Amino acid sequence: MSLDLSKGSHSGLQNLVIELIKKISFLLAALLTMSACAYTQPARNHVAGSDVGGTGDVKYTHEKLGNEKHMLTVTAAPGMMETESSIAQRVHVFANKFAASTCSRAFEFIHDPNFEQDMSKGFMKRTKTYVFLCRP
Repeated sequence: MSLDLSKGSHSGLQNLVIELIKKISFLLAALLTMSACAYTQPARNHVAGSDVGGTGDVKYTHEKLGNEKHMLTVTAAPGMMETESSIAQRVHVFANKFAASTCSRAFEFIHDPNFEQDMSKGFMKRTKTYVFLCRP
């Protein structure tokens, strides 16, 4: 596409428009690049059968901290039209089941100031971290 601008005064306007388009293009590219960043470690383990019934899948990472203390990070992908409370419930139920199967007897979630954190909301996934202690 070519504009025939015979007057010299229009070339300044044309240069201004071209510069504006370059800046907008750069801004859009930067926004797309930054929005694609993940700020949490990707979940390594996929829970088999967790995507049954139209809900999204559940993934987790587990790290043994020592002295019967464990850190569990649970990530759930929402299903179609699934509510935030349903996702939170699935994450919490999975954390309880995982802690119960990890500990040979009782367990307790450690209540620290960060315990009541909201779920981290990413594009199409929700993440929450739990720390639990296996009791003798």
